[in-house]
Amino acid sequence: MVAPDAPMVVAGYSFGAATCLNVSDPRALCWVAVAPPVSMIAGECVARGDHRISHVLMPAHDQFTSLEASRNEFSRWKNVDLQIAQTADHFMAGQTDELDALVHRVQSSLA
Repeated sequence: MVAPDAPMVVAGYSFGAATCLNVSDPRALCWVAVAPPVSMIAGECVARGDHRISHVLMPAHDQFTSLEASRNEFSRWKNVDLQIAQTADHFMAGQTDELDALVHRVQSSLA
């Protein structure tokens, strides 16, 4: 069981990424979103204007969100680390190296 006041990282993939970016829990140290559908987070989103960092890994060949739409959306965020998985599609098949690098980068930033 986790202590009720323990800090946390909020993370998700696809629909879960869009959902996690709307978590407003003050214990959240940061957000990690992999392939969030931009159409689901455009407009009001908790992480968008927050001082805590949002780590976002967007596939360059996402079937649901264009790279242009991703860059346009995240360019307006207060504190975002946008990484582009250059050869990945929405499902990240065969791209676990880029995802692994993101997780390690987030872990290092929290240490």
